[in-house]
Amino acid sequence: MPSYFISATGTAIGKTLVTTSLLYQMRQRGKSVSAAKPIISGFSMGVSDGSDSGKILRSMGVDFNIEALDRVSPFRFCAPLAPDMAAEMENIELQLPDLVTASMPKEPVDFHFVEGVGGVAVPFNQSQTSLDWMEALQFSVILVAGNYLGSLSHTISAYEVLRSRAIDVACVVVAEQAQAYHEGKKVQLNDTVASLRRFISSPVHAIPFQRLPEAEPWVSMTDITHIVEG
Repeated sequence: MPSYFISATGTAIGKTLVTTSLLYQMRQRGKSVSAAKPIISGFSMGVSDGSDSGKILRSMGVDFNIEALDRVSPFRFCAPLAPDMAAEMENIELQLPDLVTASMPKEPVDFHFVEGVGGVAVPFNQSQTSLDWMEALQFSVILVAGNYLGSLSHTISAYEVLRSRAIDVACVVVAEQAQAYHEGKKVQLNDTVASLRRFISSPVHAIPFQRLPEAEPWVSMTDITHIVEG
């Protein structure tokens, strides 16, 4: 079964939009899917349906309830901090075997997706980072990057560190941020992609900026299933 780990060059880059869009669009194609986002910080039960975990459940067509939430995101922390810091505030230390277990598909499906937290090397305990998590899983990684001044260095650095751990990068997805789009497109998306392709051997895909509804943006998202279907 094809299984993918969706990581990014940083936080608020577009991981969840890519994850939910792939889940929804694959379902529209008649494919069975499953997903997990084992760690989420900055989580509040008061707005849980609108959290990244809630969005993932809705994009899979799963009713939001505590059982479903526990299955998708068993490690939820209130503080909007890196996982190691957020967990420490609640006297919890995340363990790699638990993350690996939470990441695994619970039943056979056509496609399984795991959304990471933060960037490729964010710590989740005192001695391990997301790199250790991805290395243990050995899922192919979809690396989500932004289109802003500085993104070339951030993306190439993230890609190289993944390669240094023998982690397969299925592709890089460059998502055009609204700020770059509205500021007269100072950083051209096509130029960013062309530059990255000179340094990155994995496929590099572009997602142009779209005006998407806040509620269920994955429904209106441009089809991106080609990034996993070849």
